[in-house]
Amino acid sequence: MIVVGDNKGLGVKETYLSIDTGGFVVYKETFSISDEGIHTLSYYSIDVVSNTENVKTTTIYVDKTAPITQILLSRPNFNNFITTNTVISLIAEDIISNSVASGVKWTQYRVDGSSWMVYTSEFKLSDFEEGYHTIEYCSIDNVENKEAIKSFTAIIDTTPPQTIISVGTPKYSKEDKLWITRHTTFTLTAVDFGRIPCGVDFTEYKIDDEVWQIYKEPFDLSQYFEGEHRIYYRSIDKLGNKESEKMLSVVIDSSPPETFVSITQPKYLDYVTSDAKFILSATDLGVIPSGLKETKYRISSEQLGIIGEWSLYTWSFSVVGIDGIYEVSFYSVDNVENTEVIKSTTVKLDNTAPITKLEVGSPKFEAGDKTFIRPDTQIILSAQDPIINNVASGVKEILYSIDNSTFMIYNSPFTLTEGIYTIKYYAVDQLGNSELINSTTLYVDSTPPITEIVIGEPKFYAFGICCISPKTPISFVAFDPEVKSVSSGIKQTEYRIDTENFITYTTSFTIPIEGMYTIEYRSVDNVENKEV
Repeated sequence: MIVVGDNKGLGVKETYLSIDTGGFVVYKETFSISDEGIHTLSYYSIDVVSNTENVKTTTIYVDKTAPITQILLSRPNFNNFITTNTVISLIAEDIISNSVASGVKWTQYRVDGSSWMVYTSEFKLSDFEEGYHTIEYCSIDNVENKEAIKSFTAIIDTTPPQTIISVGTPKYSKEDKLWITRHTTFTLTAVDFGRIPCGVDFTEYKIDDEVWQIYKEPFDLSQYFEGEHRIYYRSIDKLGNKESEKMLSVVIDSSPPETFVSITQPKYLDYVTSDAKFILSATDLGVIPSGLKETKYRISSEQLGIIGEWSLYTWSFSVVGIDGIYEVSFYSVDNVENTEVIKSTTVKLDNTAPITKLEVGSPKFEAGDKTFIRPDTQIILSAQDPIINNVASGVKEILYSIDNSTFMIYNSPFTLTEGIYTIKYYAVDQLGNSELINSTTLYVDSTPPITEIVIGEPKFYAFGICCISPKTPISFVAFDPEVKSVSSGIKQTEYRIDTENFITYTTSFTIPIEGMYTIEYRSVDNVENKEV
């Protein structure tokens, strides 16, 4: 609008104006300039007596362009995700168009359709719940050019992820402890929670007091010593919502158990019988041992072609089978599968008793089922332990009893006085394998025979001397006296005339040549008891 007046009051006839380089035209009514940019307005007036005013000019800035507003999000933010601590800024600029910009007058915004508020400073959505929220905003410049309303959908996520740790095998838990080995793997699995989660950014972990490291793949504790260790872990989402650190305490046990074998009696050196018990005692080793899980054993014999099956040890066991050389192998496993190196012990199984032989020295005489001896005849006991598959523990002792007396250890040959004796005897080997009792009856004869001379006819006695003819038969009658129910019997009778050698008597005889003769005679029984 152009306002004109005449200071002297004669009256304004008309006003002229010109825009930019256009010609002057009569001003009739208010007008506007539609073209954006910088314009020069020239004008003057003429009064009724044609007095003409000097031309005046003014510069007019026409602004038709609305401001442009940008929304800026501070950290934390990810795509459209923010937290209640994310600072939201609205940056408005009145764009210079055709060299003209009137400047931003104010910016306004509202959240989720609430009342419009004038933006004065950055703000947060501190009081808003998780989920979708719409921020609408626009700006107005100083000539009331109004920006079209813009909107931004923000997703609030203030909930941190949750991480689960999975423990591979081997592992063993008891009460409040979890045992592992250096090769047990750990897997961390994270899930982001919340109404609309932004997603997990990364998971991190650390061992004991070490620095945090990014989790990329399952890991183990192969570089750590035995004992207790702590695994800390947590996850962080794309907005930096950080999970409270969690901790898993584990005990590394990489030491296998140690097993010892003890063998009960009967046992001698490396010899055993099937009555010997094998007792396996295992102890789990290590700083903090996980404990014994099981012990296994097997009994094999390369010599006999026997390959045993592994058996779970629950109680003492024995080696059974034929005599021979056996290998007893064993090992133990703890609760995290640390397995002991197989141990073995070789034993010789001997279940066979010795065999004893009773021998009678000289003199002796056997008649039917009877054995006759003399008091000086030695009785000898000898025993052998049979070698079966190269195994024999050896004879420990021979025991004998005479007529049900207490058994005695046999040390050397012995003799018996006259009479009938029952000798019982057996041998025991070094393992106590005892032979069945043997029994032998011996008849001891210490009494010599008695011989009588029989002189036939003709004969007569004169002055205590027996006189005979060359035809008088001479014979002997001998008998073996039975003493203590024992008589071995006559073996032979022998005689001699004068100083001749003794000859065996077989039948009666005569002395054909006249003279005085001395006849000596005697008998011998079957065990050489000789008559005087």
